[in-house]
Amino acid sequence: MVDALNLNFNHTTASPRNAEPEEENIWIKILTEVSAKSRNTMQGASIIVLGDSAAGKTSLLSKLEKVDNPNKGSALEYHCLSVQPDTRGSSYAYSLGTAGGALGAAENLTLPLWVLAGNEKFAPLLRHALSANTPSKTVVIIAVSLDNPSPVHSLRQWASIMAKEISGKYEPAVVKEAKQGQERFWQEYFEPLESSMTASIAPGLEGTGLLPLEQGVLTENYGVSMIVVVTKADLVNERSEQAMDKVLCDVRRFCLQYGAALVYTTTKNPKNTQLLAKYIVHRAYGLPFTTSAQMIDRDTIFVPAGWDSEKKIEIVRSNITEIDVLEPNREKVNVAKEPEVIAEDTQAFLTRFADMLAKDSATNGQKNVDDAGTTASDSPLASFFSNLLKDKPQSTRTAAPVSDEQQQAQIEKIFQKSVEPDSAA
Repeated sequence: MVDALNLNFNHTTASPRNAEPEEENIWIKILTEVSAKSRNTMQGASIIVLGDSAAGKTSLLSKLEKVDNPNKGSALEYHCLSVQPDTRGSSYAYSLGTAGGALGAAENLTLPLWVLAGNEKFAPLLRHALSANTPSKTVVIIAVSLDNPSPVHSLRQWASIMAKEISGKYEPAVVKEAKQGQERFWQEYFEPLESSMTASIAPGLEGTGLLPLEQGVLTENYGVSMIVVVTKADLVNERSEQAMDKVLCDVRRFCLQYGAALVYTTTKNPKNTQLLAKYIVHRAYGLPFTTSAQMIDRDTIFVPAGWDSEKKIEIVRSNITEIDVLEPNREKVNVAKEPEVIAEDTQAFLTRFADMLAKDSATNGQKNVDDAGTTASDSPLASFFSNLLKDKPQSTRTAAPVSDEQQQAQIEKIFQKSVEPDSAA
C-alpha cells in the first residue's frame, strides 16, 4: 500500500497540473514525509500458518484477529493481522543486537497472513505466500493439537513440505544467507532484561565474538523464522504429568533442531495468544521483545528461539520413569496380522458332507467278495475278522458216522458181558 502511495506521489509531482497550487505541494510534502518514515525494514514480511485439519488453526486465527467467525474454507486463505503498540504490557522489547526500532505510538502495522488447508496436496500454493526476495522475511507457524497422538510426526511432515517449497522458489545463495541470519539470531539470544526494556543489546556484549551453536541446534535450517504452536493446551490437566512431559520433551527437541520457538495456547486463556502476536511481529520485523521463557504454568508454556538446549531438555526427561512414555514417538508400528478365517455356511457344509457319505457308501457296496461266505466286503474291518477266522487252529474233531449194524453189535456185546457173572454163580 505504501509503495502504491509512493508511485502516486512521484506521478503527481511530475504532473504540471499539480505543480502550480502551493496548497497541494504542502500536502504532498507531508504525505511524502510520512511515507518516508514508514519506509523501512517493516515491509515485505509474510506469515504462513500450517497444520493438520484438526490442529486448531481456525480458533487460533480468530484469537489473533480478535474475530469470532473468521472466514474459512479456501485452500489458501489470506488474512491481515493488524498490530498496534501495547503500552500497558511489556511492549515490544527484546534484548537482541539485531532488534529493530520500536513502533511509534501513532504507527501500526498490517501483516499479511496466509493459512494453508490441512492437506499437503495444496502445498504448491505456498510459493505465492512466501516473501518475494528472501525466506528470512517469512515467519512459519506450524500448529499441532495436544490431542494428536504423534505430534512430532506431524511437525516433521509440514516442515519437510515447507523446505521443498523454499528450495524450489529461491536461489541457493539466497537460502544460504537466510540460514546464516537464523544462526546469528540464535547465537545472539540471552535472557532479556526487564529493567532495560529499551536496550537493543546486553551490556558488555558489544564487539564480542559469538559462541558456536551447540550440538543438535539448527540441524534443519531452512532460513525462515519458525514458531511451533501447541493448541488445546488445557488438556494438560486431563493427562498424566509424565505423559505431558514426554510430549513437551519431544516437541522441544524438534524446536531445537529447526530453530523454532514454542508456544502453548488455549482458547480458555488468551494470555499466550497475545504473547504469540507480539512474538510474530518481533520475528517478522525485528521489533524489541522482553518476555522471557515460561515453564511453570503447563498450559501457557513459552520457549523463545535461542533459549533452549539439550541440557535443559534432559533435566525434564530425567524425571520420566514410565517405560511406555519413554518411547521415541507414537507412530504406528506395522504388525503382521493372522489371516481372517471365514466360517462356511452350515447348510452348505451339511450338503457337502452328505454327498461325501453317499459316495463312500456306493464305493463300499461295490466291493464284495464271495470266497466261502465268510466276508461280505473288502472293508478293513471285515478283512481283519476274516483273517482271524482263517488263522484260528482246529481244536476239536467231529466223530465218524456209525451204521445201524455196528450199533446192534455193540448193544449185544454189552448185554452178554452183563449176564456172564450170574451164570457163573
